[in-house]
Amino acid sequence: MTLNKFTGLIIFLAITGLSACGGGGGGSSNSGVAITLTPSKTVALADGHDVMTVHAGIANADGAAVADGTPVTFTALDDAGNPFVTQTTTVGGLASITLTRDPIQGANNQTGTITADCGGSSQSVQVKFINQPASVDVFIAFKQDVTNLAGLDFKLNITSGATFSNPDPQPIHTMNNAAVGSTLVLGNFISADNSTRIVLANPTGFNTGTAPIIKATFAISTGLPEFTVDQTPASFTATDFNSSATVPAATAADIVVTVTYDTEL
Repeated sequence: MTLNKFTGLIIFLAITGLSACGGGGGGSSNSGVAITLTPSKTVALADGHDVMTVHAGIANADGAAVADGTPVTFTALDDAGNPFVTQTTTVGGLASITLTRDPIQGANNQTGTITADCGGSSQSVQVKFINQPASVDVFIAFKQDVTNLAGLDFKLNITSGATFSNPDPQPIHTMNNAAVGSTLVLGNFISADNSTRIVLANPTGFNTGTAPIIKATFAISTGLPEFTVDQTPASFTATDFNSSATVPAATAADIVVTVTYDTEL
């Protein structure tokens, strides 16, 4: 494992295998390989410890993974366009670069570009590091339009490692299609397990659309929390104004959660 520091980004690289591009088991050609870049998260905390990993999936033209030991070159570009270039190799068709970031001076966030090159092909992805946020807005939406939604009850799980200083009651509001009529929404933050139960009610029902219908604000003391809807069937209810299933019948998997930290703006 090597350690390199570049414009505040500390880059850890796991190096495995030794072969030329297209060499190794099977000897298949990598001309025109397909590269898929997948970050482990979209935003990471700039504290020198929070880790973001970018995985590069490398496949031949026939869709099969390239041979183990195929070299992949990663280039990291910061906002100023300064490059850091290093090389690692594939295992099971994957190569990875792991990033951390020291606290950002003179700004609250920094976006950088990570590019992977192999066999004449390249792919890029942007990653973002932010300083410690003081608050986060969490937006709740449905993947598809749910008609006549009158009752919604679910649990929002929060990753461990973050601490909060939420006021009581927690700020939570209806938005867009939900911000009509007599729609009410309440959030009950449970500090014991860093979760929030959210309940929405409308006596006549409304069509949700796909834009966010709920905004919940959390005051953060430490850490960078991530939010997901509890998938336990008993923890989720969505009904119409007759207390029947919505159309379509909604489940926890139909909820989309997006977040905005105050230091990423």
